Amino acid sequence: DLKKSFPYHDSATELNTHFLASDIRNIAVGYWKRYHRSGVSMLKRAYDKAGIVSAQRIYRTIRGQRDKFFFLAGEFNRFGYILIGKQKFQDAISLFQMGIDCFPKDWNLHDSLGEAYLKAGKKEQSIKHYRTSLKLNEKNENARKVLAKLSAE
Repeated sequence: DLKKSFPYHDSATELNTHFLASDIRNIAVGYWKRYHRSGVSMLKRAYDKAGIVSAQRIYRTIRGQRDKFFFLAGEFNRFGYILIGKQKFQDAISLFQMGIDCFPKDWNLHDSLGEAYLKAGKKEQSIKHYRTSLKLNEKNENARKVLAKLSAE
C-alpha cells in the first residue's frame, strides 16, 4: 500500500521524516506570513502611490520593526530591476541603497547598484559598487567584466 501511494519513498520511516520536515517548514512559513509582512511590498505600495520619497519614509519607519516586517535582499533586487526597466534609474539607486542598508554584505545588491549608477551615467559610483561586489564575491564575473570595460574607456 505504501509503495502505491508514495512510490518515491522506500520506507515508512523515510515517509514520516519527509512529512515531518514538510510540516515544520509549513508551520514556519505560516508563522511568518501570519505575523510578519514583507517590508519591500510595503515600499512598493508606497512607491506606487506617491513615489520614492514616500517609499523612503516608509522604510525609515519600518526597518527596525523586525517583529512585524521582514526584508529579503532578493525582493529589493527584483523591485530595483522593475524600476530600471522603467528607466527610473535614480529611484532604483535609492531602492538599492535601502537594500544595502539592510544587507551591507550582499554582493548582488552592490552589483545591481553598480548597474543602476552606470545606467544613470554615474561612472565613479558605479565602479565603487562593482568593486565592493567583487570584493564580497570574487566569483562575480559580471562585476569583473564591467570593471574591465570601464577601466578600458
